Amino acid sequence: MQAHSKTVSLSKDVLAYIPVKLIPALAGLLSIVILTRNLAPEEYGRYSVAITTVLLLVQLSGSWLSSSVLYFYPDYLIEKEKVEFRRQTINLQLIVSIPASLIAYVVIYIVTHTQQLAMVGGVLVLGQLMQGLLMTFLQSSRKIYTQAISVGLQSIFQICTLSVLIFAANGKETAAVIAVTIGFLAGNTVLFFANRNMQNQTPKIGNVISRALFLKMLGYGLPMCLWFFSTQFYMVGDRIFLQFFGADKQLGQYASFRDLATGCASFLIMPLLMASHPIIMAKWKSRCEPQEIEKILSSNVMVLAMLFVPLIVMTDVIGPELVIALFGQRYALPANVMVLIVISIFVGAVTIHIQKGLEVTGQTMLMAKISLATAIFSGTCNSIVIPNFGVLGGAIVVVVSSVLYLVGVLVAVRKILLPRISATFWLKLIGWFLLVELLSAILTKNLEGHFDSDVVVALNASSIALATLLLFTTERSIRDFISFGVKNSKN
Repeated sequence: MQAHSKTVSLSKDVLAYIPVKLIPALAGLLSIVILTRNLAPEEYGRYSVAITTVLLLVQLSGSWLSSSVLYFYPDYLIEKEKVEFRRQTINLQLIVSIPASLIAYVVIYIVTHTQQLAMVGGVLVLGQLMQGLLMTFLQSSRKIYTQAISVGLQSIFQICTLSVLIFAANGKETAAVIAVTIGFLAGNTVLFFANRNMQNQTPKIGNVISRALFLKMLGYGLPMCLWFFSTQFYMVGDRIFLQFFGADKQLGQYASFRDLATGCASFLIMPLLMASHPIIMAKWKSRCEPQEIEKILSSNVMVLAMLFVPLIVMTDVIGPELVIALFGQRYALPANVMVLIVISIFVGAVTIHIQKGLEVTGQTMLMAKISLATAIFSGTCNSIVIPNFGVLGGAIVVVVSSVLYLVGVLVAVRKILLPRISATFWLKLIGWFLLVELLSAILTKNLEGHFDSDVVVALNASSIALATLLLFTTERSIRDFISFGVKNSKN
């Protein structure tokens, strides 16, 4: 009975977390459309550099603390100890936030030469760091609906402020970052009120930070901090190199599509990850046979492949036309670059599931070392390739870096948990890919000149959708995945 109650509680938590993830994702997609409709590619490029710099610094200076809070906070059972822990942790975050904000200002100013943008970026670092920590406290206390209210308010303020400032401001990229900052500050207001135990006491930085607590949290969180930072660096750090080497127009086109593709892909990736992660952890802790977990991982990887391969075909065949229809002609991007972006997202999504073998065994430092080596490789290659090949070179480096990290993880988990997928599945998927690409090329060649481009795009989209439906209905892994989901929802 108790096990059943825990399962029902977990199911409710997963459902409740959907708006926490969905609302910011939808707001992000809407923001991309607003920005691309009102910003020149050069302006969007500077905006993306500011946001990327903020993201990297937040990961570097905040992820270790948030990870440690999730791990240590449940150990404090007495309310007075919880209050003291929260107070010391917030003081620690405030101290770390100051140099992080200054570094953000310096980096953004050096790369974009825009002082106002750099100043707002520094403030945004503060807002994001505090939101991340306060959200972690609520997550540890399972106050999910408060988190949903916070991200909802953040998204509303962000979109409303963006809609007003984007037309009124001279520096539109600065206005866009201001809108994001205001959104975070509005969301933080809810979080501060939710953590009332901290509101009645003003932190005294000089005498409430325990050296022992700091070292304990740093020791646990540092590996995840390095992993978060390194992974983000080799995935999005190329934007800083593109801006620095003067490819600002190409950067705007490149970054806008990557933001769009990442946002759309999250709707496919996150539900699968959120649903399977607790099941994998529970099975590992219950010491079940590794083959059971490997079956889940194999199923997840196969489902991701079944979803992303049609997306890659769609991007290659009609991607540029869709971007022009959504963002306008000035954001047009070559199909080969777009395909590389989608491939890198696919490889990253697969890696998240394959590295579960390292996560469940606590080998986070090994994950950090592999990702750090990948980030160094990426930075070195970007500094050489981007000046000569622009966004195409940057996109290639991201794909190669993602594959290198995946290979490193595969080598590390080969004796722990390794998805086992038959060669027949991959051959069938490759055959489907080649056949649909060939049919699309024949269709386009025979229709162009006889019909409007919109008609050709619509027919290509319809044929790819029909071929995808046929693939899904004939692939056993999809049926097994649905059956697995139904079975676990009833347990």
